[in-house]
Amino acid sequence: MIKKLLFFFPALVLLGCTSEKHPSNTFFAGQIINPTDSIVVLFKGEEPVDTARLDIHNRFSMSLKKIKSGLYNFSHLPEYQYVFIESGDSIFVRLNTLDFDESIVFMGRGSEINNFLIDMFLTFEEEESQVSSFYALEPIPFKYKTDSLYQLKRSELQNLITSSNLSPEAIEIANASIDFNYFSTQEIYPYAHRRRTGSETLDVLPNDFYAYRDHINFDNPRLSHYRPYYNYVVMLVNNLSYNDCLGGCQNETQETSRHYHFHKLSLIDSLAKEKQLRDNMFRNAAYAYVFDKNNSNKDYQEYFKTFHSYSKNNKHHEEIQQLFNQVIALQPGKQLPKIAIVDNNNLTTSFTKVLDAPVNVFYFWSINQKNHMNNIHNRIAQLKQMYPNTHFIGININEKQDEWLYAIADTRMMLNSSQYRCAESKDMMRQLAFSNNLNKAIIADNNGMIINAFEGIFSKSLENTLAEYARK
Repeated sequence: MIKKLLFFFPALVLLGCTSEKHPSNTFFAGQIINPTDSIVVLFKGEEPVDTARLDIHNRFSMSLKKIKSGLYNFSHLPEYQYVFIESGDSIFVRLNTLDFDESIVFMGRGSEINNFLIDMFLTFEEEESQVSSFYALEPIPFKYKTDSLYQLKRSELQNLITSSNLSPEAIEIANASIDFNYFSTQEIYPYAHRRRTGSETLDVLPNDFYAYRDHINFDNPRLSHYRPYYNYVVMLVNNLSYNDCLGGCQNETQETSRHYHFHKLSLIDSLAKEKQLRDNMFRNAAYAYVFDKNNSNKDYQEYFKTFHSYSKNNKHHEEIQQLFNQVIALQPGKQLPKIAIVDNNNLTTSFTKVLDAPVNVFYFWSINQKNHMNNIHNRIAQLKQMYPNTHFIGININEKQDEWLYAIADTRMMLNSSQYRCAESKDMMRQLAFSNNLNKAIIADNNGMIINAFEGIFSKSLENTLAEYARK
């Protein structure tokens, strides 16, 4: 700890030694150990506020003029984390990218609330396996154990409030860091409990199990971009839509039926009035509908019409409209888009020119995700053994030729599949309605006709489709 204090001392001298806040002077600075990028970007919601370049000592500094107090996030690609900044703060952060979240330490004016937020983030991460084990319990024991963990955190917050001069806004975000993670475990419980116990129905819960729902504020712009809050609202809407759907979905599985997705639109419309949250919730609902692989009875045109009737002037309108158009263009029987890809001789070809079997499967991987790369390699080897006449085509989503060649030379991927890299990653992801899902698989015949553009490479349904075509 003494070494940490000595390390921070020069930075703190620069930021100011007094505890008094001067509203016109607000600073955010820090040092990145083992940097993975040359810059740090500060965001308010989705909008960049400031960008600072690392110096020769991997330090950065931002002087923030007339900044609005509230929750921000700072990005040092590929990672990001939250920081709460109030006018007059002088916050210094130190972190090591080899252990990004766990290494973060804040110093200076405004550090107390930020150290509390990162501590809560890490505490909930550490408790995940413990809380997961609670899902097998009956409702009352589950509630008792999770409430005990919740009260410990509330005690920590009370100690912080007693010892520090926190503003009402800081206390609000501190409460949110505890409450919404806890609320999420309660929303998950009945469904996780059903899976753990093998029950076919949901347990009857105590009347007060969801009592906290009565106090949720869906119109708080200060929390609309806070991940624990947003994730909780998504879970709540999913759960309420499921229950609304129980009486109207007949023999369909409620979570995956068309009724369920239409219920979600209506529910979001009635609950979310705050613009940021409302737009993001509708965006989430659209992606959930499009990428629900278990819902084969989709009427995209009807859904899109209903979606637009609820979500007028959505800030994501262009993105969502593009998604809708691409989904329709990727339906079975349509032609594969002529997306440019590059071979190991650095020559450009396209998806439609590399088809050389009655059934072809495109799959995707990244050199930056080693575990996924190894899992994909093992999966393709397994599938090739099961379906030797199927042509498997690996598409690397990175654009650097030398790094890609090194990666495929270091694996056995070439033994079981053809390998290419994308020519332009963003364009490929847009045309394939990708949604950052590296488990995506596309099945097409040798004429470029799509069989299924929304399959999962690890799914059982992929095997069923390949088995069906193998029998023909």
